Formats: sequence, structure tokens, C-alpha cells
Amino acid sequence: MNTATAPAIDPRNPPAVYEWTGPTGVKFREVRSSAGTYYRDTTPAAVVSALDEAIRTGARVRLWLGDVVTGRAWLEEWDVCGTVGRSMGPIKAPLLIPNSQSMGGAIISADSIVRLLVGGAEAYKHPQFSSPVFAVSMAPAHVMPEKGLPVAVLAGGEVHARFKNSAAAARWVAFMEGRRMTK
Repeated sequence: MNTATAPAIDPRNPPAVYEWTGPTGVKFREVRSSAGTYYRDTTPAAVVSALDEAIRTGARVRLWLGDVVTGRAWLEEWDVCGTVGRSMGPIKAPLLIPNSQSMGGAIISADSIVRLLVGGAEAYKHPQFSSPVFAVSMAPAHVMPEKGLPVAVLAGGEVHARFKNSAAAARWVAFMEGRRMTK
């Protein structure tokens, strides 16, 4: 089905399954949850349930996106925390709303979630979830003191981020590991 010629959707009776073709010819299939939110048909049922519950309760979430085949996290640190809302219109997609002052948010790639915290509690974890081991380093080969960054965080032995102090690096590691909901 070409999105340019897709039939109009009756907002009073949206379809249970919505299929469409993207601009590159890739076909997508969205399935409506019992709460009325649409998710890709490849989204795990536990993720659908947890996100629908987060919409209902307004609980804050922390998402880890990653490779759904291997369970390996992509180490995303931006646009991964907030509350969950829904888009307007008959095909309601889940949105990540950063904070109470936000007027909207980005669509959540729910089918790429490999770990999910809702209200600080783990709601979903891919059976093979993995994330690199983080280590704080002040080794000369890892830091950039001339730029005011005397502390580095290694992810799997490679420099991933640099910080102004050890406390900031420790907070970031705690956030990436899910022990903090904010950086």
C-alpha cells in the first residue's frame, strides 16, 4: 500500500492492523494494542504492555535501544528518558515526552527496545541483553586535560565519553547502567 494512495482512516473506527509502505519501499505493519496505541508487529508483548501502562500511569521511563537479534545495547544517552504519551490522529504512536514543560516528543522505536525501566523498576529486558562494561579512567592516553576533560569513561575498553570531574563520570555510568534515571 502506497502511503500517498492509502485510504482515509475513520477515526471512530481505526483498524486493528495498519500496513503501509515507506518512501524507500520498505513495508511496515503496525498493530493496535488493547489501549489503542499502535506498535510494530515485531515489538515484544511485554514492551507493549509496559509502555501502555506507562501511558496510563504517567510513570517515567528509561529506554535502552539496541540490536533485537543479539540484545546488545546501542549506548544511546539522548532521548531515552521521559514519560510516554501518544500522537494525535487515528493511528496513535507512542511518544517519549522529555519533561512536563515539553509540548511533544519523538516517536519511540518500541521494536528496538532491549531494556526498559518504568518508574525505576525493570519492566522488560531482552533475554540476551548486554551492554559493555564501563570503567572510569584518568590515564593520560584516555583523557584531554588541555580541553578541561581530565576524566574518561571506557565502554568495553574503548574511550566513550570524557568529563570535567570524577563525580560527573560516575553519574553518567550510573545512568547508562540504569542505576539513575537522569544523567
